[in-house]
Amino acid sequence: MELKILRKEEIGILHRQWMWADYIKQLYESSLKSTSNEVLISPLRFYAYPVGCYMSLWYALLFSVLEQFRTKKIKIKIVEPEIGELYDSLEKLRHAVFHAPYKYWDMRWFNPLKVKGAGNKIRKIHNTIGEVFLDVMK
Repeated sequence: MELKILRKEEIGILHRQWMWADYIKQLYESSLKSTSNEVLISPLRFYAYPVGCYMSLWYALLFSVLEQFRTKKIKIKIVEPEIGELYDSLEKLRHAVFHAPYKYWDMRWFNPLKVKGAGNKIRKIHNTIGEVFLDVMK
């Protein structure tokens, strides 16, 4: 099914959810540029700084859009391989973000990062979904 088949309200809800993810992505990318390498290479520091918070929130919010796409059987062919590869790990990360884990170092925080090129793949998914929304809203 294609996104444009949905009711306008459903498209609006999904677009709002994607926009929230996009706002957080912008904060992440801005903080990424201003965060020292010492923080970026240390998980202990990374997740204690805004950069780690923003990345986790971005990925979790983006997952909420992917989850609704899957529920509504919406496929974006150009990024389906990337979505399929990252879906389960993003779901687990979302749970770790929005439900306090039982252990400080819950491995769900790291699952998406185990996928080779995860950051670029997540950006590709995110940006492609944004393009699809622009196209549908014309």
